[in-house]
Amino acid sequence: MNIKPYISTSFDPDANLARIVSQTARASPDAVALVANGPLTYAEVENRVLTYARGLSRLQFAPESTIGVLVPRDQELVPLLLAVLWSGAAYVPIDPAEPAPRAIRMLSLAGCAAVICDESNYRSLKEAAGAAPLPENITLSSLRARADGITVPTCAPGGQKLAYILFTSGSTGEPKGVEVEHRHLVNLLFAARTFLKFGKTDRFLATATVAFDIAAVEFFLPLISGGSLLLRDRSL
Repeated sequence: MNIKPYISTSFDPDANLARIVSQTARASPDAVALVANGPLTYAEVENRVLTYARGLSRLQFAPESTIGVLVPRDQELVPLLLAVLWSGAAYVPIDPAEPAPRAIRMLSLAGCAAVICDESNYRSLKEAAGAAPLPENITLSSLRARADGITVPTCAPGGQKLAYILFTSGSTGEPKGVEVEHRHLVNLLFAARTFLKFGKTDRFLATATVAFDIAAVEFFLPLISGGSLLLRDRSL
């Protein structure tokens, strides 16, 4: 059977996903965008994205630098991922439940310039790494502090630029990273929105780990559609 891939023509192929979400936020600032620890409006999500993007801009990472993201599954996670994209870097999602040796290997294979995680998790990585080098650690509080006095940077180009690197389960050997560009992710999201007829009155319950590819659809489909993302705690 010859099945042609679905290619949406309803979006700018050069768009950065973070810019698309920002446009949705500005169109519906008071709508509920995200429910995790509590509800956040689109305006509140936008504010977090731009705060973290300002902090990242001060660090001056090269375009398409890879940044590991190892943070709790709470209301800061999705804005942080979008801030990395806004800055022009690509994120490498790591579930905090991952064994430290696997997390270290992913950071190394992806060539991460930094990893965003709390001090406790970073200590665990250092203990497991021994003498092996680790990327620079960035905490959320340090990102917020770095944002002070910095103007919002222009959103970086998207399109063929790298958005994230996702690692396979490694069931057949060493985990392998898969590079996903903005245009691939955005096309998938717009296609999903069309097929599911997802709109402003809809909610999406996200249950997948951040390190599983379907998480990108769960996280971002509601946010390009004006709907609501319900971020479930996977420990429940």
